[in-house]
Parts: sequence; structure tokens; C-alpha cells
Amino acid sequence: RNQYLPNRIIAVVAEGKDSELSHDLVPLTRSKVAQNGNATAYVCTDFVCKLPTTDISQMLANLQATRQKID
Repeated sequence: RNQYLPNRIIAVVAEGKDSELSHDLVPLTRSKVAQNGNATAYVCTDFVCKLPTTDISQMLANLQATRQKID
């Protein structure tokens, strides 16, 4: 919540029976899955995603790198 990233999409996708609804609403999540059953972040720019991460520090670093790319 302490970062402002305009023109970005943040999608939270459920697993299990609700995943199909999530994929229908946000098709770009269809190929994104949780890693080892953990919440997983995918940070994508210009149609290319960084490796998925379950580490909050790595996710924040990926977001910061994306922010620096647009500044």
C-alpha cells in the first residue's frame, strides 16, 4: 500500500473451484499458478513476466524495478 503504480493491474486469483471464474474475469492469469501451494507473485512488463516468487522482498524488488523502468 505504500507504493503508487499507475496504470497497473493487480489480480488476486483463487485456487480450486473459484479459479475458473478468476481466469474468465482476468484472462492473463490463466497460465499463472501458485508455487508449492504458496501465494505467488508474477510481475510482468511489456508482455514478459519475471520469474514467479513467493518471497515478499523479491516481489517488492520486482515492483521497484518495474517502477524504475517507467520513470
